[in-house]
Amino acid sequence: MGTIEVRLEQIVLDLESRINSDTEGLKKSIQKYGLITPLTVFGPDKNNNYYLIKGYRRYDVLKELSVSNHEYKEVPVNIISKKIDTKLERQTLRFHLNNTSKKTNGAEEQSAIDYIQNTGNYSDEELIEIAQPKPARVKRMKKSREIDKNLRHEIAKKRGSQHALEVIVNMPIPKKQFSRLYNLLLNRKITGIDADALKKLDKDELFDDLSDQQKSSAIKKVLAQSRFTDREARLIILAELMKDKSTDYSENSFELINYLARSLGDLTEMIHPDIRSDATDIQREQLRSGISGLTNSLSWTWKQEYKENDSNQQFYRTQIDELTSEETTKGYRFRLH
Repeated sequence: MGTIEVRLEQIVLDLESRINSDTEGLKKSIQKYGLITPLTVFGPDKNNNYYLIKGYRRYDVLKELSVSNHEYKEVPVNIISKKIDTKLERQTLRFHLNNTSKKTNGAEEQSAIDYIQNTGNYSDEELIEIAQPKPARVKRMKKSREIDKNLRHEIAKKRGSQHALEVIVNMPIPKKQFSRLYNLLLNRKITGIDADALKKLDKDELFDDLSDQQKSSAIKKVLAQSRFTDREARLIILAELMKDKSTDYSENSFELINYLARSLGDLTEMIHPDIRSDATDIQREQLRSGISGLTNSLSWTWKQEYKENDSNQQFYRTQIDELTSEETTKGYRFRLH
């Protein structure tokens, strides 16, 4: 590629306009420093024009600036020597250049911004004005600076989420739990989405009341729920289908029943017997209604099924006199003699 200067009006853009190209920051940069990186073009064609291959945002800004400033009438360009005859070939090359360009990762960006701010002794406001990072990024970096640089670089090498690292480092959790989360992050099993979910958990004022074991359990549940999986999508679809036509999808019943059993088990673990002292009359009625509906729907799990009485309000076992309850560490359970 050779670099020359051409008139801006010679450059042809045969692309659809980008949506929300967000050029305000770039415009300020070009006005202050000029065009640092030349546009990439192919040409000239028989009309002495050049097709823009890379640098749409720069081109867009230069067109806007050239209206009132003749300084931008001529611009530096890098010319691709390879012969490109069709729009398809140009578009393929554009995709290839954008797809193979290496983006700066979070740790590299932070190191650069730290150097600029520390060497120039700039305030946050001055840094934003001079280097033009996003203000939210500067605010987040303040917390990131407290993180061991070796950890940041190790995560950066794996292309892991710096945001996720910041979240787990600042969580009040034991070292063993931190190591587990850090290893998941190293293996890219934790992403920014997971980090946002963990952050919501961490900022709740009751999180500090949990024991280490309870924190571990809560974190596992949050990570399990932070992403919507293909399996969860399948279960939702199955649940809807089997409401009306369960026999048509009987081959999927095993999967759905396992899911129901696990869900009921998880719900049971959430209930402590002492919670009854805090329940209002309305809440008690709502719980009774839910239990009645659940009991009716699962009556087939008993040896002898429940039957509705004439008022359609309560359900009884045919051998109710032989049904006794006994207290356990998790509440009560019923036993049929």
